[in-house]
Amino acid sequence: MKNKLKNFILDTIFPKFCLGCNIEGEWLCSACKNKIVKVKTQVCPHCGRISQFGRFCSKDKKSYGLSGIIVACYYDEGPIKEIIHNFKYNNILELKNILGELLIDSLEENIEIGKDPLITAVPLHFLRKAQRGFNQSEVLAEVVAENINLQKNFKIIQKKRKTTPQVLTEGKKRLKNLKNSFKINKNIDISKRTIIIVDDVTTTGTTLSECARLLRKAGAKKVWGLVISKG
Repeated sequence: MKNKLKNFILDTIFPKFCLGCNIEGEWLCSACKNKIVKVKTQVCPHCGRISQFGRFCSKDKKSYGLSGIIVACYYDEGPIKEIIHNFKYNNILELKNILGELLIDSLEENIEIGKDPLITAVPLHFLRKAQRGFNQSEVLAEVVAENINLQKNFKIIQKKRKTTPQVLTEGKKRLKNLKNSFKINKNIDISKRTIIIVDDVTTTGTTLSECARLLRKAGAKKVWGLVISKG
């Protein structure tokens, strides 16, 4: 009863408007939700050819620690770009359930990636996390883990050096920007485990690949990326 009253008061003072069409009532109306285009056929993140589970093609595997990247939906279709932006930068944490549902659907369609996988998230530097108030990737990974009963651990990878946001860097500068910025928690045994790393958006896959490289070096059997969209 108290929660219903609280929500009523909040909705009255701070009404919700659909991020797709601006109609008052909820963050995403059913009509705009239907405009989100889910990825039905995964592709190699490097060359773009159709590839089961978003695996890297054999010729591209040597350059990445990742086995592949599973992408949930298309970034430039429907309201997904607005949803991600408002979740990440405007602290509308209620959107985690909408985004989490997309990740869950995509992962369940590609569940053969490994038995009993361990889920984690791309870490934020503690200063950036303090500034934002949360790690958006960790919040999404939490939703996925809780809803499909996956083991989770968000202390495996740590961001030891603050870097320029990848969206602001280009080409080879992306890799240089991330060099020596992550570290593995050696107190956590991940040997022979399949790891799923969650992130909100990937562009070139550099961040996921750098995390995966360290995880593989620490003994992980396979590492998969799971993202909402490829920007």
